[in-house]
Amino acid sequence: MVTAMTPLRIAALVCTLVAAAACGASPTGPGQRDGLRLTGRITDSTIAPGNTAVLTFTLENLSPRATTLTFGSSCQVMPYITSRQTGDFVYPPHGGWGCLTVMTQLELAGFGSVVKDVQIKAAATADYPYVALPPGTYLAYARLEQGPNSIQSDPVAFTVR
Repeated sequence: MVTAMTPLRIAALVCTLVAAAACGASPTGPGQRDGLRLTGRITDSTIAPGNTAVLTFTLENLSPRATTLTFGSSCQVMPYITSRQTGDFVYPPHGGWGCLTVMTQLELAGFGSVVKDVQIKAAATADYPYVALPPGTYLAYARLEQGPNSIQSDPVAFTVR
């Protein structure tokens, strides 16, 4: 039995094909997709009481061509920190960012990059811009928040004494 393709069915088919194509890109390695690479590092993997360290996440365009990324929210390259002991999110609190529901864009020049830093202080409390962390072991990573095509950096392990 052949059914007629109504405009509604054609639109649904087109949407399905577009969604499948958008989701079809698979990472070529951890933190890498479609000519983009997301990496993380920390200035000191063991942070003594009262001291600080900087987590740096870098999104790189591995292509000589400029690229523009479009996002469905204000969240673009977002950092996360979890406790290795419990797996709970410690940054951002409760594990989620409050993002505005607006279209945003991020432009990367050919071989260009964007950097997102998180300043950590080994302390019970700290003033902005520091994230205060108590003693423990942690994993940090960043995600490029681009819907089904998100990529995530490899985790960065560190200890707070």
